[in-house]
Amino acid sequence: MQKAVRVEINEQGHSLLENSISLNKENNKKTSKGPFDRSEFSLALRDLLKNEINVDDIIKKYFPNDINYDVFISHSHMDEKDVLRLKGYIEKTYQKRCFVDSSVWYNVEEIINKLRENDPGHSYYYSSMYIMLTSLLTSMIEKCRIFLFLESENSTKLRNDINITQSPWIFHELYMCDFFAKNKILQESVSTEDFQHKIKHKINFNVSDFLQKMEFKELSNSLNPLDDIF
Repeated sequence: MQKAVRVEINEQGHSLLENSISLNKENNKKTSKGPFDRSEFSLALRDLLKNEINVDDIIKKYFPNDINYDVFISHSHMDEKDVLRLKGYIEKTYQKRCFVDSSVWYNVEEIINKLRENDPGHSYYYSSMYIMLTSLLTSMIEKCRIFLFLESENSTKLRNDINITQSPWIFHELYMCDFFAKNKILQESVSTEDFQHKIKHKINFNVSDFLQKMEFKELSNSLNPLDDIF
């Protein structure tokens, strides 16, 4: 990772992305992994989960990490529409391949649920799959040249002058971005991720220190506003 940047999309920026994507709709399609087929997924997992589970097989089929990307976009899953438009805009305008996890990888919860169907009650499946996903995200952040954090009300909130996120995934991505920045003498980025609702106790992660170190960019309806990033 060589550069990290925070990006916020204002009203004019939304207009810019919409106009761009209308001319290049292919970049906005989630074609990397294809449509989710639950029956095919269940049959494939049944074969993978026969006795001992080979994590390499799960990674190869559902979390491929053998493609090179230029930009890691950290975001809340509640901003998926915006992030796909931003991905399309960057790929069309700057010819940089963007990694957005939901457009390439499957939902780890689907795999965990399938594991628990066969063997209910074990939290071991959660920890194993979360460690796998955390490791893959860390590796992808390190390999991408640019780390771009899509800042929004869904990804971070300001509480008592402190930026917090309620997503452990966003916290991890920002933490690793900061770690790589310190170890590779770079500066400029942030990350975010979405938050699961319907839980009783929300957990707040302080990310102010991470965000303050990053260069801030507001995406507006200007000419090539991200030129100096790419």
